[in-house]
Amino acid sequence: MTMDDYNKAYKAGKKDYQARLLRGEQPTLKILDDILPPRGSYSEVPLGLVQIPIEQIVGTKTGGRSSAFAGNFMPILRENTEFAYKWAALSESHLNEGIRDPIKAYEYMNKFYVEEGNKRVSVLKYYDAVSVPGVVTRILPPRTDEKENRIYYEFVDFYELSKVNYIWFTRTGSFAKLQALTGKEHDQVWSDDDKLTFSSVYTRFTAEFEAAGGKKLSITPGDAFLAFLTVYDYDTVCGMTAAEMKATVAKTWEEFHLLEHDDEIDVKMDPTVEKKPLLTRLLPLSSPKLKAAFLYAKTPSSSAWTYAHELGRLHLEQTFPDEVSTICYENITPDLAEKAIRDAIKKGCNIV
Repeated sequence: MTMDDYNKAYKAGKKDYQARLLRGEQPTLKILDDILPPRGSYSEVPLGLVQIPIEQIVGTKTGGRSSAFAGNFMPILRENTEFAYKWAALSESHLNEGIRDPIKAYEYMNKFYVEEGNKRVSVLKYYDAVSVPGVVTRILPPRTDEKENRIYYEFVDFYELSKVNYIWFTRTGSFAKLQALTGKEHDQVWSDDDKLTFSSVYTRFTAEFEAAGGKKLSITPGDAFLAFLTVYDYDTVCGMTAAEMKATVAKTWEEFHLLEHDDEIDVKMDPTVEKKPLLTRLLPLSSPKLKAAFLYAKTPSSSAWTYAHELGRLHLEQTFPDEVSTICYENITPDLAEKAIRDAIKKGCNIV
């Protein structure tokens, strides 16, 4: 039976191999030694025994075993090889008692590269395992101003507090925002209960997000989860049933689509001494005060996008109380827009 499993894994490997070739990609495992910065420019930090997310294991440390696997870690050596028999034996052992021995791996930019245990990873990926224990060494690259590098070092700081390595973001500032949205101080260490609770709720969210088509979006589950927590507070999300989570993810889907726009908005919350000249340019001299109307397609409680704009509206009033007043209209559909605009003008708004 295990040779049947090997043959299935082999077919999956050959399929992935061919697909990568057609895309012009390396068809076998990525090799960490080939992508590391020059020796001496990075440092190594032992992390000890870590639970490694299987999907974040993307390659091998050296080139010795790379050619035995396709890029998805499925085997590509034929059935009548010693490698195939060892893979099959390991597969049978996993079915009978599970793979318990930790692998040895390196973490670089929150991706993992195996030094010892490539076949174990291959078998576990074949059986859709979630994680594998491993003794991990982190490789810290030189700090740069590149976005990916800045996000990574934000992750390193977050990991020191939470020991969470299975969430990732595409925007800077997200790890600190997650720390705050889970109700913790910026330097607060997570307890074991905190870790278990977060793992549970994030796993449930990710399952519903991906089941609804999240893998087709250009954002990560982490990006989506952060937007989700912006609308629904963390304690509420933790208490959601499976049915409630599914329904709420569907309700928030439009917000996830908005996140696909990669432009990061730079919001300046501190007014400067130039505020009066700016408003003077916006208003004629005869207008003592600016009155602005905000038209929202949804409500702040149901839309992260609307919620962000509502925060901006309130901040505008608080910052310029003598110069600006605002009103808002919620749930404005295209057929209601003209009526809302006319009403805003009637109420004295000079900006809509």
